[in-house]
Amino acid sequence: MITAIPLEKEIKQFTMTMNMQNDVGAASFMTDQSIHIIGNLPEDLYPFAYRGKSTGICKWHGNILNKNIIETKGDQNSVDGVTFDHADIRFILITKTLLLEYIKEQCCSDDIDLSNRMFFIDDKDVTVFLDIHTRILKNEIVSKDELSSLLLRILQNPIAETSSLEKSHILVQKTIDLMHLNVKSPLLISTLSEALEVNIRTLELAFKKEFKLSPKRYYKRLLLQSIETELRKRKQEDITVTSILEQYQIHGLSEFGLSFKNYFNKTPSQIGMMEEDENPFGWNESIFSEFAED
Repeated sequence: MITAIPLEKEIKQFTMTMNMQNDVGAASFMTDQSIHIIGNLPEDLYPFAYRGKSTGICKWHGNILNKNIIETKGDQNSVDGVTFDHADIRFILITKTLLLEYIKEQCCSDDIDLSNRMFFIDDKDVTVFLDIHTRILKNEIVSKDELSSLLLRILQNPIAETSSLEKSHILVQKTIDLMHLNVKSPLLISTLSEALEVNIRTLELAFKKEFKLSPKRYYKRLLLQSIETELRKRKQEDITVTSILEQYQIHGLSEFGLSFKNYFNKTPSQIGMMEEDENPFGWNESIFSEFAED
């Protein structure tokens, strides 16, 4: 599941599009706000992501990107991407099984290391990438040769990641891991800081540096989105809003309901009334799971 946490006070809508052609697909995410995208990808899905059309600073696992970098997942399935201001992310998606076939057919396995997570792409191939991406979204034919040639050219130009990430990034990632582990038993920020052996001020400064957002506000958004996802996915009539909230140690609807409505512009009881894949501001956290099985 992939989660997008808006980082600005005013939540704006996402525009998401996706199309699949057997073992190849394309996706596009756009939103006029800063976001943090986190989660895990399906094992056999290998994405090629381009954020060169975004405005503002973009980071991938703590590494600052420029317009000539393609992001992939390397040998891990984790996602950790931050985009400030306006986010415009274009994906060409392929199963790792098919990608390995491309590599084997071209006899270039010695020149390619799929453990890398960033690759250089020149301006000419950016144009080719965006053209192929658009055609896949439109369900137009893309030949095997042109797709494999582009992807293999990209994979032969790895970029080394930052050898020593900033301490603030490492601290924030450890904190978010704890937040996820305890999302149904939310911890106080003071408890988080004690567990990480830092003072609260250090934790606050790290989150401000990474996201321009306090850890408390980030945690609250993570919690609200986790609850909204469960409310939206409930399909049995006997699963009530109250029973879901109780799983998160929430036993009073009044204060929580106000926070929920301020965030999503809907009450908890309004979520899940219809079969919806996207949350109220347009993010579908299961979009990649539809492409390949974990």
